Amino acid sequence: DIDRTDRRFRMDLADFDEKKNAGTRKSASSGGVYLLMTLFFMVMVSTVFLGKMYLNQMGDMSSESFPLPVSSEESEASSEPQVDPAEQKVEEELASMSLEQKVGQLFMVRNNGKGGLAKTVSQTHAGGVILFAEDFKGKTADQVRDMISELQTASDGKMFVAVDEEGGTVVRVSSNTQLRSSKFLSPQRLYAKGGFDLITTDTQEKCELLDSLGINMNMAPVADVCTEKSAFMYKRSFGKGPEETAEYVSTVVKAMRMMSVASCVKHFPGYGNSKSDTHKGLDTNEKSFDELKESDLVPFDAAIRDGADAIMLTHTVVKSLDPDNPASLSSESVDLLREEMGFEGLLITDGLEMGAIIDFSGGDSGKVCVMAVQAGVDILCAPKNPVSDYNAVLQAVKDGDISESRIDESVRRILRTKIRLGLYE
Repeated sequence: DIDRTDRRFRMDLADFDEKKNAGTRKSASSGGVYLLMTLFFMVMVSTVFLGKMYLNQMGDMSSESFPLPVSSEESEASSEPQVDPAEQKVEEELASMSLEQKVGQLFMVRNNGKGGLAKTVSQTHAGGVILFAEDFKGKTADQVRDMISELQTASDGKMFVAVDEEGGTVVRVSSNTQLRSSKFLSPQRLYAKGGFDLITTDTQEKCELLDSLGINMNMAPVADVCTEKSAFMYKRSFGKGPEETAEYVSTVVKAMRMMSVASCVKHFPGYGNSKSDTHKGLDTNEKSFDELKESDLVPFDAAIRDGADAIMLTHTVVKSLDPDNPASLSSESVDLLREEMGFEGLLITDGLEMGAIIDFSGGDSGKVCVMAVQAGVDILCAPKNPVSDYNAVLQAVKDGDISESRIDESVRRILRTKIRLGLYE
């Protein structure tokens, strides 16, 4: 019985081993199949992925190296340069103007007490007005807004409305306590009180006040490098050297650029430490061009770099630039700004009723306006006899002494600035 039991045990063990081996063989076979299927699946996925990459690459090549044929109309359309909407607006406005209206855009007139400013604006198709302290005297903010609205209505289009609100001794608006409780401080006092941070906030406050009244251009900042207290321009200037003055000018221009009021940096190429007042008579600057470059021109270069809207030219005769004419009537001064310094904005004369210009011209204000336009200036500020001066420039164009294309150059620059300020929205 033991032997029989032992034999059954050995047989059962042998049968168990056989089944175990068979299971192992089956398991190995199944594992091999699974491995083959996995490899097959990976190969298929890789093939699809690589095929997709290939097709995409071929698509890129076909669009770049082998473009599909296009119609001639599509080809012409794609090759045309993209039109700047602002430039398109400039050209539309320019094309809509008569010669009389275009010439008028170059005039920024003032109230000379001869028949009223609105009438002068209408007679000259003026592109701008400049207001002085007497225009604001005794008026409330609402009355100022009404006055400016009346002037705009009298014009053919959107006018520049300019003031000199420098701070300190030149404050056309804030000299009226109904418009501001106190006068704006001078650049020197602002800097001493709070540095460039205060100059920035002061500039912003000026722009907010002017904009609220309908004024869209401030004849500031003063960029003259003036360091001698006895000099005529010292109190109005920053009172420091070229680099410090450049930083001041840059600070103001950048702050104004963010507002709705255009800047006009003055008085190119610089009063320097002159003791003469061009309001009263002609002045001469004897500096060499190298001296100008090292000092007086530095703040103007900063202003141009930081986006000044306009630059005002002084009535000083700068001998190293043009020994025969004031800078405001000099093509050499204009060429320096345009060609060498890269300025593309507006060039504005200082007031053409000032003593320096009367001395230079012998009182022929019409001739002075024609000379300024011929030199390349864009805006004639406060001509002495606005109606007759306007007619003198208009006649010079009709006679061929000034080309209409020359007028168009200035009108384009004027329109670009007005569009930037939102006057044509």
